[in-house]
Amino acid sequence: ACTVRGIFFRHGTDYANASPGPLDYLATSGAHIRLNNVQGANIVDCWLWRMPYGVVIESGALTVIDNCDMRSTWDAKDVTRQEGVASVLVGNSGYTQITKIRNCYFGGYLSESRNVTYTSTDGVVTVNHRENIGPKNGVRVIQCEALDISNNYFSNHGAANFATGLVSGS
Repeated sequence: ACTVRGIFFRHGTDYANASPGPLDYLATSGAHIRLNNVQGANIVDCWLWRMPYGVVIESGALTVIDNCDMRSTWDAKDVTRQEGVASVLVGNSGYTQITKIRNCYFGGYLSESRNVTYTSTDGVVTVNHRENIGPKNGVRVIQCEALDISNNYFSNHGAANFATGLVSGS
């Protein structure tokens, strides 16, 4: 059992992926916190910004992530700005159970200013502005028994706020 509380984790420089993978690529490295075979871990009141993963739960039980702010970016319009695969990855490599993710903010940060075109009933409009772009997924689940995701805020993710690619029996 352990608690990580009140720490600001941030990748130090602007991330630019010089050799980006395809949009369905899942990086396997680059996490602020990686838990393996853990039991009773608590991550509370932390800020986890700008890495491929904020928290990776490889395997274990009784993990709680509470009141954390997780931000990254997965910019589908700029493949050199695809640092954030998922804020939380659950059950990446082994059996995972009784995981709670609650009271967290999952979002992005502003892209570089660029032209964005919108089409509406009254015509096409192009504006130059910055978009708030989140990571590819807020929470991605590979395998987990008894997963509780409650009272969270999800915003502006590149693919899905919540994504699963569940293994058999999960």
